[in-house]
Amino acid sequence: PRESGPLAGKRVVVTRAADQAQSMVDDLRERGAEPLLMPGIATMPLESTELTAALADIARYDWIVLTSTNAVRFLFDRLSSARLDPATDTTSRPRLAVVGTATAAALRDVGFEPDAMPTEFVGTALAAAMGDLSGAWVLLPRSRRGREETSAALTAAGARVDDIALYDSVPTPPTDAMRAELRAGVDAVTFTSPSTVAGFLTDATRPYLTGVAIAAIGPTTAQALIDQGIGVDVQPETYTTAALVEALAHYFREEA
Repeated sequence: PRESGPLAGKRVVVTRAADQAQSMVDDLRERGAEPLLMPGIATMPLESTELTAALADIARYDWIVLTSTNAVRFLFDRLSSARLDPATDTTSRPRLAVVGTATAAALRDVGFEPDAMPTEFVGTALAAAMGDLSGAWVLLPRSRRGREETSAALTAAGARVDDIALYDSVPTPPTDAMRAELRAGVDAVTFTSPSTVAGFLTDATRPYLTGVAIAAIGPTTAQALIDQGIGVDVQPETYTTAALVEALAHYFREEA
């Protein structure tokens, strides 16, 4: 039984937004861990005239670039299937580029196959994977707090980029109940984006991170922790929550 594995009985903090954390919580529970949901952020859609105009004339874009599962979710929440149909040939609808396997999976969930996906999850690799971008119209709907690197790399490759805030990740400070759980002691804290780091790390939570396994989903998140003076113990090779849980199990197996 899984209850006897390396994560059995481990108290693992999940800082992901509550509406996205379920699969990770399930993964941890299946391995006998005790997941503690302490969202560092809450995500919410944004409204703007730029966004409304872009979505109303979506067919004019050569590409739509999606850099997160949230971007997929909030974009397709806004787009009726009439405006973007998977059956439509890409000659008459924008091609879709994604960053990350989780983003690709989210896109497949809404019926689309990615037209481009870099092997490395950085802006320059993305632009290269998309081919010749000179003069191409690109829609980049993203988090208001997203990094500028993607837009800069696409522009450098000759694309005309509409870089539009689609959603925002708002920090949610820990509740009294969450702080009580931290005081009771935890074995690991997991972070799945730089915004989960920014939201979770406060004067109230920082003291409880000493002597605890710190796990980051990928290099961008790891860098956000390092910038805050927090060392990273666990980082998977694939940037998914399933891989993060697996890497955490491996870490505790080695520690045993």
